[in-house]
Parts: sequence; structure tokens; C-alpha cells
Amino acid sequence: MSLYAKNLEALKKRGMLIPNFPEIYEKRIFTDTAKNGMPTLRIRTGGRDKYIHSKFDPKSEAEKWAGSLEFKEDSVIIIFGCGLAYHARAALNILGSDNQAFIIEPDAEIAQLMLKTVDISDILEDERLSFVLSGDIQARLFEIIKKEDKKRVATAVLPIYNELFTDKASLFLKAARDVIQFHEINKNTAILRAAIWHRAFFSIVPCIGGSVGWSVL
Repeated sequence: MSLYAKNLEALKKRGMLIPNFPEIYEKRIFTDTAKNGMPTLRIRTGGRDKYIHSKFDPKSEAEKWAGSLEFKEDSVIIIFGCGLAYHARAALNILGSDNQAFIIEPDAEIAQLMLKTVDISDILEDERLSFVLSGDIQARLFEIIKKEDKKRVATAVLPIYNELFTDKASLFLKAARDVIQFHEINKNTAILRAAIWHRAFFSIVPCIGGSVGWSVL
């Protein structure tokens, strides 16, 4: 089984959406080898080459970044940007047992290269980590936040993604804020309605108790 097929099988086993990658007519992202021998990604943009990961030590760079994250108890973090999953792996290493991390990769070419270049099947065995490699970002955010509605939600953007995908990163942060706010409003409305129903019910309990035997209820 090829590395690509192995990763797709791991995604499928976890019930994650399998991307339908478009055909690439003009290659703009390339895999290089960093000084420490690990693969890294180079993207050609605006006539210049930029690296998505360190040219020297991608693993240490990701671990340093992950060390700046704060995970509160029973919380979810949604990370914009995946690359070759160094940051996802580093984040997983510091997640608590009650934390969840969702990794969103907005670029189809990068997602495809990641699946063909690095083995992520091992980290996909951990239920705390999920990849979002396809679908409408706002719709997927709503699914995530609705599913994890009892947890606090935080967002993070890989630094280079702010530079390379400025518009998409801004849209992601705006969509995340909007979805979180919308969900909180709905949740608070549901809580308010429940409280009103609770007060109304107990306001008539004496009447019920006086007219019908509790053994009947």
C-alpha cells in the first residue's frame, strides 16, 4: 500500500471527508529536504519562493510554535494551516486528555502533498485530533462547534499562513467568530427558554398537587 493510500484509509477509518482533489495544471508548491533531513514545503508566489516550514528544522519550529498555545480544560482549538502536519503533531503532543484539535488546510495542493509525503496514520489513531481537508470552511466550523458545544473554542493560524493566504486566513477568523457568536446566541436562547419553562412549570406545581394525586402523575 502506498503512503497516499495508507493516509486516505486512515482518514476514512475516522469518518473524515476524503478530498476530491482538482487536477493541478501549474505546479506551484514543491517538496524540499530541510538541513536536518526532514521534508519541507516551498511555495512559489509572486515570483518568489517561500517556505511553509523551516529550511533547517521543521520539527523544532513546530514544537516551539505549539509551546505558545494555551489549552484550557475541556476546550477545543481549531488551527488554520496544516502543511506537512508538523504543527498538528506538535499540538497533539501537548493536548490534554479532554482537549480536541481540528486542523484545517485551505489549499488543495498542500493537502494532497501532505498525504503523499508524510505518514499521518499514527496521529489519526488519536481521537483528539481531526483534519478538515475539504468542504466549505464555515459549514465545517459550524459542524465542529455544534458538536463540541459544551467546550470552549479557540482558534489559531500558522504564522506563514497569515502571509501566504491572507484573505483565506481573515475569512477563517471571521467565520469562526460568526459561528461561535451564532452558536452562543442560540445556546443562550435555549437556556433562557428552558429557564422560563422551568419557572412556569414549578409555578403551577401547587395547583397540580392540589388537584391530582402525585401517584397518578
